[in-house]
Amino acid sequence: MRSFLIICFYSLFLGAISSQLNLIRNPSFEQFDSCTGYYNNINILEFWRNANNGSPDYFNTCNLYPVSNPLNGAGYQLPSDSNGYVGIGHIDALDAREAIQGVLIIPLQKDKYYCFEMFIAIGDIMYYNVNEISIYFSPDTILGSDFNYNNFGLIPQLNIDISSFQDTMTWLKVSGGYIANGGERHLLISSFQNLIWTKFRDSPFNDKVAYYYIDQVSLIECEYPNYMIPGGFSPNGDGVNDYFEILNLNSYPQNSLQVINRWGDLVYTASPYNNQWDGTANTGIRLGSGKLTDGTYFYVFSPSPGALPVKGALEIRNGH
Repeated sequence: MRSFLIICFYSLFLGAISSQLNLIRNPSFEQFDSCTGYYNNINILEFWRNANNGSPDYFNTCNLYPVSNPLNGAGYQLPSDSNGYVGIGHIDALDAREAIQGVLIIPLQKDKYYCFEMFIAIGDIMYYNVNEISIYFSPDTILGSDFNYNNFGLIPQLNIDISSFQDTMTWLKVSGGYIANGGERHLLISSFQNLIWTKFRDSPFNDKVAYYYIDQVSLIECEYPNYMIPGGFSPNGDGVNDYFEILNLNSYPQNSLQVINRWGDLVYTASPYNNQWDGTANTGIRLGSGKLTDGTYFYVFSPSPGALPVKGALEIRNGH
């Protein structure tokens, strides 16, 4: 096994698309077995299915109410493309996050960078939104029917901030980047971290419920950029690999870096980042010296204001 000290992850600023092949099967949810008139009908879609104990819905112009469109049980929304879209709900009282699982055309290639995007919209009858929607990639079928409704136990590779999205009239394109481990054939779309609920308009109800339509899912291989992010470092004071150093960082003086632990807590932030992080937390709850323990953490690196943020995993090993 290769040491993590010599594995480098490449990250994208705004690289050109190297291939126009969308690796998502049935990306706009237009291939399906039959029209229906009931909720919890996601499994009639080809290449998509329910991924946990939730009940995702499929909306199509041929369906009957409450899963018709544009008018349906969650509101009024025209598709962003063609005739169909899906819907997933989040319920605070049950700590519930519905999830959908899709299949890729071909497996992802190790260390290749992939651009992900999709369109989301908010159901009109909702009064709350959540802080993020996430993507989890896996080489295997991800969840069984008995899996927890809240997706705990999975650590998504891509988390997209949607906390400021509160417009029930339009579709929002969200995007992010992913460096493949190799062999991933499935993706899961849901929310995973502890949910932050925002009440964005007056509501007669106390229940915190958020509901999102999803359409036009895309995953395309992208070109490598001109900077490199390491897969880990060993801040043990031996003078070798003691800092988290991003190659060619000087070319991005307005960059920013955030590091998150596996529970979704922010443990380090810098703007700009100057390659001087030694594994010490500078935000959140800090114990003793603030040195972070060994393990896997997740970074969000923005090379410049407004640029597509790059997200990935890093490993801390303090041992000699």
